[in-house]
Amino acid sequence: TTRHEPLAAEEELLRGELAAYVRRVVEGLPPAYRDALRLVEFEGVSQVELARRLGLSVSAAKSRVQRARVMVRAEMERCCRWETDRYGTVVDVQPKRRDCCEDPPASD
Repeated sequence: TTRHEPLAAEEELLRGELAAYVRRVVEGLPPAYRDALRLVEFEGVSQVELARRLGLSVSAAKSRVQRARVMVRAEMERCCRWETDRYGTVVDVQPKRRDCCEDPPASD
């Protein structure tokens, strides 16, 4: 064992919790934004392919994904204080309220 194993385990736990929270936030988006972001970020669909699938221009598809990202970030910042390292990696998250960071409000 190395002295870094507990830290690595803690970082892995934080990454897993963060990924689960982000997915919950994405699921709370309005359907058009949720579906676009899910396809691009979680399923690896290109924005050109997204545009084709949704019958949008590439510009409109890119705008939809960008708006969805802004919505996710706003919800995450409403809920929690995020600490990142100099590379932008999340190193700590603290809820702003006790009931936060569990389930974001649904927007359907």
